[in-house]
Amino acid sequence: MTQEELNTMLNRIGIPVRYDHGEKGLKVPFIYYTFERASALNADNYTYHKKNVVSISLVTTSKASQNEYASKLEDLIQEYELPFGDTSEGWNNDEKIYILTYFMEV
Repeated sequence: MTQEELNTMLNRIGIPVRYDHGEKGLKVPFIYYTFERASALNADNYTYHKKNVVSISLVTTSKASQNEYASKLEDLIQEYELPFGDTSEGWNNDEKIYILTYFMEV
């Protein structure tokens, strides 16, 4: 999946989507995503298969909002058959926002 394809998929949720971070002043809720690294299957001096590891972060101001958008995001991830393994949840006390991050290979 390319960055453009991922961006198109995430925009279906209906909230702003940005690459790498949300700029100052962006209204919450929003999603940002990052291509973290690439992994590859190599043998005999040839790369047979390459995957990108992506993080998708959902930023909200309440747990109720987080649950609503997380459900939509997970439905999209399943629709596109992108298995996610790990998630990470955090609270930014300075900004008063919740951040839920999904990690997956695409």
